[in-house]
Amino acid sequence: MKNILIVENDDIWLELLTMILQKEGFNCISTSSLESACKLLSEQVFDLVLTDMRLTDDNNRDDQGGLELVAYISKSTSRPSVILQTGYTTLEIAKRLFLFGKEFGLKVHIVGKEEGPRPLIDICKKLLNTHIE
Repeated sequence: MKNILIVENDDIWLELLTMILQKEGFNCISTSSLESACKLLSEQVFDLVLTDMRLTDDNNRDDQGGLELVAYISKSTSRPSVILQTGYTTLEIAKRLFLFGKEFGLKVHIVGKEEGPRPLIDICKKLLNTHIE
């Protein structure tokens, strides 16, 4: 079973994503903070990390918690796939994430929350090489 770490500050979205991905057959560990996510990553091996762009305040455009987590992952020995989700998907953000991922030697996939859970499930399955129904 593939292990996914879900990092999301919105409790409702965190619970929903965890439930949906578990129903799809993934083992999910969820947390709502950058600090807790880094601790979990130092203790366990994950195949995929799904994180929100903003981890402390969704209204604060300077909140870069998700990018801090990507930087942390880039220094780890296990290099899980990374999906960064945001409610503020723009071409500028996509370009910035691409360059950020390139800087740290990671391919960071971006998914807009406004797209709903289906595209997210499909990307998880593709990255983890599991069957897409």
